[in-house]
Amino acid sequence: GVVVVAPTSPSAIKSSDSNDNRREKNLTGLLRGQRKLAYYLIRDLWSVSVSRKHRPSIAPENLLLNKINQLKDVGIPEKRGPLKVMFFSSHCGGGHKASAASLEKQFQIHFPGSHCESFYVEEICNALIYKKVAESYKTLTSYPNLWRVVYHFSNARAIEPLMDAHLKADCEERAVDLITSYNPDVIVSVHPNSNLVPWSASQRVGTKLKKHIPFFTVVTDLGSGHCGWFQKDVDQLYLASEKILRLAVKRGRTPLNRISLTGLPIRHEFDVLSRRMIAGNCDDDNNGTSEEELKLVGRQRKHYQEEQRKVKEELSLHTDLPMVLIMGGGEGVGSLFQIVCELYSLLVSEDIGCTICVVCGKNADLKAEFEQTDWDKIIAQETKKASMYDKFGSQFKSFSFPFGINGIENSNEKMMVSEQPSKASELLKDVSTKANGEEPEQVHDRESSKVKVVPLGFVTRMAEYMAAAEILITKAGPGTIAEAASVGLPLILTGYLPGQEAGNVSLVLEQEFGTYSDKPCKIAKTVSRWMRDPTLLHSMSNNALKAGHPSAASDIVLDIGSRTHTWLESNMKETQTDTDT
Repeated sequence: GVVVVAPTSPSAIKSSDSNDNRREKNLTGLLRGQRKLAYYLIRDLWSVSVSRKHRPSIAPENLLLNKINQLKDVGIPEKRGPLKVMFFSSHCGGGHKASAASLEKQFQIHFPGSHCESFYVEEICNALIYKKVAESYKTLTSYPNLWRVVYHFSNARAIEPLMDAHLKADCEERAVDLITSYNPDVIVSVHPNSNLVPWSASQRVGTKLKKHIPFFTVVTDLGSGHCGWFQKDVDQLYLASEKILRLAVKRGRTPLNRISLTGLPIRHEFDVLSRRMIAGNCDDDNNGTSEEELKLVGRQRKHYQEEQRKVKEELSLHTDLPMVLIMGGGEGVGSLFQIVCELYSLLVSEDIGCTICVVCGKNADLKAEFEQTDWDKIIAQETKKASMYDKFGSQFKSFSFPFGINGIENSNEKMMVSEQPSKASELLKDVSTKANGEEPEQVHDRESSKVKVVPLGFVTRMAEYMAAAEILITKAGPGTIAEAASVGLPLILTGYLPGQEAGNVSLVLEQEFGTYSDKPCKIAKTVSRWMRDPTLLHSMSNNALKAGHPSAASDIVLDIGSRTHTWLESNMKETQTDTDT
């Protein structure tokens, strides 16, 4: 086409140039003042993104690997007296509390009589902003884009010193009073915001009481991490994965000789069940079997499948059918109902027998909805969709827009089209005919014998359900991923929280024990494909076992306890020396 430009007077041109120069000058000044902040924000956003294919990897140092080996060889310490443990955590999310609970359990096992108590950073902060973030955490995380801004802003290098200074000014005095009144033997932090101030306060209290209070940080993130985790002067920093290790090295606060790669602390039940399923030994006191030996034995699928069958029997599940476990978190959030409907319809259409266990958590309404669902009606609805596609699909597929671009021929859009195989379409039509009045009893019997949906409320036997499952469908929470890996369970991740959970997706993909999809139809197709390929499932299960650290909580507590008793002896000697003097 032809572009027509209207004539402009010289005065108008001069005025326009002047305005442009003014705007350019203002913009230049703004960019000059904000360039450094923008640079750090962009670089930080890039560092925690899911796709890191072109990033150069940071290899762990030999000194760090040697330290890891030393930690694994710690064993049972000679002195196992009770300890007074002070945990610092946060009310933001349930993962930090779960990790603290798993560590507390191990203190009771390895150091009987220990007294553990958790304190929360929001309770010692005076500033309204920190309290409001904790109170509004669930609301903030319901809007991923809003949470992305909050997380990455607080994680930027340019903002970090400002936040540190403000936290110390706002919270340190109250933290000093709290630590003085509790007088712990050891302090353990399981939240990124509870490191700098509690550590600084513990040093002040230690100076006042003339003793050293050891301070340890247990990182409860798996694939991504906030800068608040990596304080330089903690006694030891325990990391869950090599991805976090690279990030800790990049941020550069903690010396390498104070870092240990241990895995994420998970519930004791997973360690017990992992030993039972992988090594054929559920004796809690059997500490002679190393993780590498457990993983090697885990590849013997026969024993694994026998134990899996026993666990299914204990849970009153069908022992001859594979089980898919679907989770949406403790509150039962996520598009669980749509995922289950898609999965149920596809498995019935392809004649694949399966038990679908759905964890609804505390969402009683969702559980009731599953219990009252007429699955024959779900099949009939899918039949209608299939018949509509058969009727109009070919015409729509051949339709071309006036400008000559066929919308369906786009490769991305092709992936979104639900392609029903002829066998599935015929089966759906057959089921629909019967559901309209012809032999309804046979339809129900056929479905219940092949695919069964089992809605569950708040599950307390999660280790058993994960061990019984062949596939887990869940969001990318670090604790859930670590627990699934400990029992060799392949994953389909359906969503992640921007920031701390973004790296979890890439970790699962890189270690090849799962995939990611947020589309219910694609999730159903993935499950169907995996079910029809046992070799692929076994391979992913073995990869999960390699990535798992079921005894991480035990290893961490044994190391903390050993170091703490060493410091207690040293403090006692110094006190005795001062008394003699």
